[in-house]
Amino acid sequence: MAPYNLNRFHLLVLVTWQFSIFFAVQQIFPIFLVYVPEWRCVSSGGENQTFPESWLEYSRKCEVYQNCPKSQLDVKNIYFSAAMEFGWICTENAKYMISLMSMVQFFGVLCGTIFYGSLADRYGRKPIAILVLSSGLSSLFSSAFLESAWQLLVTRYLVGLANGGTIVVVCTFVMELLLPQQRMALRAYTNWGNARLISTVISLLLPHWRHASMACSLFALPALIVILTVFPESPPWLFQQNKYSDFQSCKKYIAKIGGVSCEDIVEECSSTPMKLKELLKDSKMRTMVGVLCIMWFTASVSSYTNDLNSAAISGDFFTNQILISIFIAISKVILGLTDLFYPKFNRRSLHQYSQMVVIICFLGVCTLTTLEYKGVILLLLNIFGTISIEWTW
Repeated sequence: MAPYNLNRFHLLVLVTWQFSIFFAVQQIFPIFLVYVPEWRCVSSGGENQTFPESWLEYSRKCEVYQNCPKSQLDVKNIYFSAAMEFGWICTENAKYMISLMSMVQFFGVLCGTIFYGSLADRYGRKPIAILVLSSGLSSLFSSAFLESAWQLLVTRYLVGLANGGTIVVVCTFVMELLLPQQRMALRAYTNWGNARLISTVISLLLPHWRHASMACSLFALPALIVILTVFPESPPWLFQQNKYSDFQSCKKYIAKIGGVSCEDIVEECSSTPMKLKELLKDSKMRTMVGVLCIMWFTASVSSYTNDLNSAAISGDFFTNQILISIFIAISKVILGLTDLFYPKFNRRSLHQYSQMVVIICFLGVCTLTTLEYKGVILLLLNIFGTISIEWTW
């Protein structure tokens, strides 16, 4: 299929990656998991009631939550989160537990990238990809049946561990099953925005964190099934391991599924992977990798800080999440089309200007939040900032 030269096998790879991203988007599921609704104090009409006027408006002020009579406390309960179930609202340990939930999960992501990445280099992409997705999906599904908050923390760490493996192992695996010119299609059309939108819709239709967790694990299951039953081992990995007969057999198998000749499948990877010790000795590579690490770290901090704070944007919670997801998905498609039809498209300028917009938007959000502004401009700054963050990837 022009212009990316896609065949049936490549299309299957792209669809499988989209389901894999749907599991990876669990990294921002704490938006729903620790969601805290707004509340207000409703007057009963008694003569002696002298509630401040600000108490009559929906907010997240603990003063209202703690002092308003429970019979008159009106909670805008649109989603039953773990924070509500375990009482992480306006208590001494509420902020601690909400923050701990995200920190534990992202610590799991950090461990997963290192641990599973090393295993995939040694034992192959396919078996470790199967291990990553099977452990992650089972942990996500089982989290819906746990009774205590500490058990939930453990399972979210395991989900984070698998998320790290998905980002490193599964992403590398599917990229090595594609041709180089098809990798922008991987980023542009099967993207994070699509996965985030589906996750939001599931949470909207199943407004309980336990039900949504089960549904999300089942929805991502096709990725595991396809990798387990259809995909072969990564041809470039086989080539690097000097398994040339397996490499040729793998190419023939992929060509048969794709309905093309072996020459149109994957490119031989003749280079030898550089070990960490060798990389540190090479000043040019050391500088290049160092810069790339800074770029990834900056994009990650910007992206996940913004995502996890999106529940605090004024306005309807689900409408905001759906809008952000849709704009992310559309922006990725626009980026892919731009890259496709403008061969001189400059990646460096894209990254730098996108980060500049991110900085401007974050400064605007910070200023407006400090001034306690709650209008539509805050939502627009979040949307444009989120799109710019996504473009930096």
